[in-house]
Amino acid sequence: MRRLGAAVVGLGVGRSHAEAYATLDESRLVAVCDVDPALRRTVAAQYEAKAYASLDEVLADPEVEVVSIATPHPSHAPLAIQSARAGRHVLVEKPMALNVAAVDAIIEAANEHRVTLGGIFQRRFWPAALRARQAIAEGKIGVPVLGQCNLSWWRLPAYYERAPWRGRWDTEGGGVLTNQAIHAIDMFQWFMGEAVEVFGRWANLTHPTIEVEDNAAATIRFRSGALGVLTATTSSRWSHTQITVHGSNGASVGVIEEPEGAVGYNDVWTIPGETDVVAQSLQEHVERGEYIYRIQTGGDSPPYWPTDYQFQRPGVPSYHARQIQDFLRAVQSGDEPMVNGEEARKAVEILSAIYESARTDQPIRLPLR
Repeated sequence: MRRLGAAVVGLGVGRSHAEAYATLDESRLVAVCDVDPALRRTVAAQYEAKAYASLDEVLADPEVEVVSIATPHPSHAPLAIQSARAGRHVLVEKPMALNVAAVDAIIEAANEHRVTLGGIFQRRFWPAALRARQAIAEGKIGVPVLGQCNLSWWRLPAYYERAPWRGRWDTEGGGVLTNQAIHAIDMFQWFMGEAVEVFGRWANLTHPTIEVEDNAAATIRFRSGALGVLTATTSSRWSHTQITVHGSNGASVGVIEEPEGAVGYNDVWTIPGETDVVAQSLQEHVERGEYIYRIQTGGDSPPYWPTDYQFQRPGVPSYHARQIQDFLRAVQSGDEPMVNGEEARKAVEILSAIYESARTDQPIRLPLR
């Protein structure tokens, strides 16, 4: 099929998008856009693309057919809506927007202008995540009855000092839930099914220089009747994200990202006849040393993890590239990408419900409108 012309707006995490568009057979990188003149010129020169200072310039380029939005969170909705109205297919970094009303406005614009919409949750494309999802879908654990989702990451003050938009309600939209745990929330609900009720709490307990939460906990009830427990912190040096699903027939499956930034593996797998999955998955994890991004381990308080894992090489192709390829193929075929607008909405809805539950001291029924 013909290669689609792509542009990337925002060159922080957006550099992963640029690399993917430049290397995939389904696309060619036409343009990059950032408010930093030096950064946009550097990335444009690296990929022989055009450098633009605004989305208006990007959308005026007739070669651009697909736009990735990878700017700070509050700008996602207006930029995505503008791109959709200009007839461009739109892929938006996480979170798609800061609340469900904004996500719904993006979905409405995409539907009205008949463009493909996607949201980035590249961890869904890990082999371990796909294996767990398939096992659940095939009924190998019966049906989910209880899910446990725990994110434990470490953030020092320097993390917030490097990017002044972090740590503020008006420019980040939230803390550990919005910026870090949203990937885990997405995978959790992808495994467990539709959430119908959320009761949550959040607090800032160890980061006095920021406004937003660094710790959160919630219980979730799913339409199937299953229950879930979610915890998230950026106050712990124990570096991992762990999701475990227990089924009605007594079998359990799990995925763990340990340490943060590593490609996940299956740490729990008790399906009869498949109990060798854990040992094989851990062995591959340690031997390959693949990562989606590499955390810094130096300093006075480095993160901790108990395995022998060492960062060796980025996943090839990168997991952003795997998801972007899925999105591009959906554009070409007219099908839906794995993470379309409705799928990206689900994690935003759950984290929004946690914030609302904490504000009202009440369980929140879903869906939110």
